[in-house]
Amino acid sequence: LPGPGAAAAAGDAARRPPTALTWSVDLEDGRSILGRDPGEGSLALRHGAVSRKHFAVQWGVEHGAHVGVDLGSHNGTRIDGGELPAQQPAVLRDGTLVQLGDVFLIYQVGTLFLGARPGSV
Repeated sequence: LPGPGAAAAAGDAARRPPTALTWSVDLEDGRSILGRDPGEGSLALRHGAVSRKHFAVQWGVEHGAHVGVDLGSHNGTRIDGGELPAQQPAVLRDGTLVQLGDVFLIYQVGTLFLGARPGSV
């Protein structure tokens, strides 16, 4: 049986992000498309629940923030738990949870794990 320190060590490990699973993307002022096969210059996210061209992120000048748009995906997109209708932009704030099918992403402004730059997903 594990000793008393094992539970504390397991709890610490559960609070840290799994570095092997961390994926970050620097977002530019233009449009970035995420998907299983989004095309050249876009962001490949190879997972069976993600559509070929699933989700777009772009700078929304009128919002002063990045916005996300579901591109008519098969398995849908959820923003902070709420369903995002196709082609309807949603403002992405620091800490926004984005779900593409079965894949979860966190939009984070600033430094992400592994030294990513501001405006990373």
